[in-house]
Amino acid sequence: MSDLDDTTTRTEPGEPLAETSRDTPRSRAALDDGIRAASQQVFAARQAGNEAEAARIFERILSLTEEKVALDPADGEARTELAILLHLSGRSDEARSEADRSLAADPSDRSAVQLASVLALKDGDEARAAEVWDDLIGQWPESGEPSRAYMIVRAAKVFAFFDRDARARAYLDLARPLLRTPAERDDLRAVEVLVNGAGDMERQAAHSVEIFDAFAKTYDQVLFGIQNRGPFLIRDMVQRLGLTATRSRDILDAGCGTGLCGPLLREYARTLHGCDISIGMLEQSRARNVYDLLTRSDISVAGSLPEGPFDVIVAGDVMVYFGTLSGALSGLAQVLKPGGWIVFTTELAQKPAPRGWHPTLTHRYRHDPAFVRAELTRSGFSAPRHEVRDTLRHEFMMPVEASCVAAQKLALASGPGALSLPGLSGLTG
Repeated sequence: MSDLDDTTTRTEPGEPLAETSRDTPRSRAALDDGIRAASQQVFAARQAGNEAEAARIFERILSLTEEKVALDPADGEARTELAILLHLSGRSDEARSEADRSLAADPSDRSAVQLASVLALKDGDEARAAEVWDDLIGQWPESGEPSRAYMIVRAAKVFAFFDRDARARAYLDLARPLLRTPAERDDLRAVEVLVNGAGDMERQAAHSVEIFDAFAKTYDQVLFGIQNRGPFLIRDMVQRLGLTATRSRDILDAGCGTGLCGPLLREYARTLHGCDISIGMLEQSRARNVYDLLTRSDISVAGSLPEGPFDVIVAGDVMVYFGTLSGALSGLAQVLKPGGWIVFTTELAQKPAPRGWHPTLTHRYRHDPAFVRAELTRSGFSAPRHEVRDTLRHEFMMPVEASCVAAQKLALASGPGALSLPGLSGLTG
C-alpha cells in the first residue's frame, strides 16, 4: 500500500478524491502510483460522460506532478511531464519555462529535447527547434541505444509533422547512411512517405498487424497518454441517433482493438460482436468480458467479416488506417441490415489532399470530409445524416481534429430502381 492510497482508491467518478496531509513528503514511487490511479479515474469519468469530473481529476494529476518536481527539482523527467501537462491545460508560458528547465537539467534528455523543439515550432521558431536537436545529435554516441540514426529520424519526424519538409529531408539525408536495422529503415520510410505525400496501402495493412500485436498489452495506457477521445465520440454519436438502451440490437464493433468501445455499447446490444485484425488486441477485449463474440477479421477483406446481419456497426479509430475507404465500407455494408447505421471516426486532412487523403507519421491517414461523403455513397450508404467534429487526441502536443459520422445503408424501395432509407422520418442532421 502506498502513502497515497487514501487519495487514489476511489474508482467511481462523482465521488471526491480525498486529500492527504502535505506535512509529510511523499515518495516518488507513491506520487507515481497516485498519478496512475488518477489517470484511470479520468478514463472512468469520461466513460460515464462526466467531463467536468475528468477535468477536475486531471488537475489532481497536475498537482501530483508538481509535487514530483518539488521533491527533486533536478529531475528532468518530472519537469518534462509537468511541462506537457501544463501545455495540455492551456498554460503554455509555464510549459515553456518548465521545458527550458528540463533541458537545462539534462541536455541529453531526448524527451526534453523533443518537447522544447515542439514548443519552439508552435511559436514558429524553426531555428531554435533545430538548435536543440543538433546539440543532442552532436553528443549522441554512435553506438548508443537508441541509435544515432533513430534520434536523427526522430528529429525529422518532428519537423515533418509541422510541415517543415526541407528541414525534415535534411535530417533524413543525415540519417540514411547510419541506418542499421530494418526497423530504422521503416521509420525513415514513414517520414519520407509524409514529406513526399505518398502511401503504400498493402504495406500499411501488414504494418498495422505488427503494431497492434506489439502494443496490445499497453494500448490503453498509450491512448491515455495521447488523450484519446475516440470511444467517447462514438458513444456520443450513438446517443445522438436516439437509439434506446434496450439491449435489442445486434451490434458489430469493427476493429474493436482492446475493447474500449465495448462497455459504451453494451447497453444497446442484444448481441455485441467484436472483430479485429490483431489476436493480441482480441485477447485484451476478451478480458473485458463485455462481448458476446470475438472474431479475427480484416475489415478490408469482406469475406473475413462476421456474417451478421447487424443493426449497427461502429468503427472507432479504424478508418484512419486506410487511405481509400470504399473497400472497407463496401464490405461492412454487406453485413449491415438495410437501413442499419454505420458510425465511424476519421481524422481531418490538415493539408491539401488531391486523392482525398494524406498519410501521417503514425502510419495513419487523414481524410477530406468531401471524400468521406463520396466514399460512403459509392459503398451503398447515404450521405452522413449526422456529423460531429472534435479533438480526437494529441500528437506532438498538437490537437488532432476528427470527424465522427453516422450514415445508413441504402435499401431498395418498392418502385423499380428507386432507393429509400427506412426509419429516417423525424431525424435531422
